[in-house]
Amino acid sequence: MLIVNFATREQEEKKEKEKQKIDGKRSKSRKRKARSSLRCFQNVLQRLVQKLIFEPITELSQGESKKAPA
Repeated sequence: MLIVNFATREQEEKKEKEKQKIDGKRSKSRKRKARSSLRCFQNVLQRLVQKLIFEPITELSQGESKKAPA
């Protein structure tokens, strides 16, 4: 009876270790997906800032420099 209990404990420990490995892999893939999503969001945000802030400023400054010599 004790031998059977010991064997089942070993099996349970093996199953727990396998689950931990799977959970570790899941968390790695989740981290990868999160990083990818974050990079995408940063790129979109950077483009918006470029279009909405920097391009109008450069257009205004170019317009003023064109008007100044005349």
